[in-house]
Amino acid sequence: MSSVSALVVSVTVILGVWGGVPAGATSPKDQRAAQAGLLTLQDFPAGWTASPNSSNDNSATKKAIDTIAACKPFRPLLGNAKAGSRADAKSTFGLSGLSVSNNIVVFPTLAGANRTVRASKSGAFSACTQRLLQQGITQQLNDTGQAAEVQHLAVAVQLLSAGVSVGDDQSAVGATVTLSVGGTTTSLHVEDIFIRAGRAIDSFSYEDDTNPITDTVPSAISASVTRLAGALSS
Repeated sequence: MSSVSALVVSVTVILGVWGGVPAGATSPKDQRAAQAGLLTLQDFPAGWTASPNSSNDNSATKKAIDTIAACKPFRPLLGNAKAGSRADAKSTFGLSGLSVSNNIVVFPTLAGANRTVRASKSGAFSACTQRLLQQGITQQLNDTGQAAEVQHLAVAVQLLSAGVSVGDDQSAVGATVTLSVGGTTTSLHVEDIFIRAGRAIDSFSYEDDTNPITDTVPSAISASVTRLAGALSS
């Protein structure tokens, strides 16, 4: 077991199940807006590199929500999203143990975007997220046959400030996963920021295997949200 990051269920995967939207056709304009707002390598200081995008299956998370009492109030937010019901795009960048993923979703209605941000601001939502992370990581350890090696596993989740003043609404949630194996304790720090720009959600996920994340790339976030808002209004 070389690192916590090899085992952790990203907060992005968990939060990504929320904000279900009514089924409907995705417009080419919305898809272009999502692509236009994505972070680019030019948004980052020197030394950052572009990384391949991963594809995460959140079906297990959706099933887990039904088994966790703290998550049941948020079950309706899963809605009835279907393929083609929203435009989306993703990009990922890295620097020395730190990775930043950007995902943009353009909803057909303002209500879908509002639900996502408002739900993620509540303490009850943080409690749900903590339980989902704890359960997901435990399941990963069991599935990979590594559970017997773990002496301690802790997941702490808290609401945070987004650290930037852009967009129409915003929220942020952070998690620290601490894992002790063979007398060695390591931590993974994860933060997700949701910023609403009209009908779109511009989300940023940070993972750092060394230090808690504090205002890592605010100028890059601002650049992405500004481009997205401009593309939607043009």
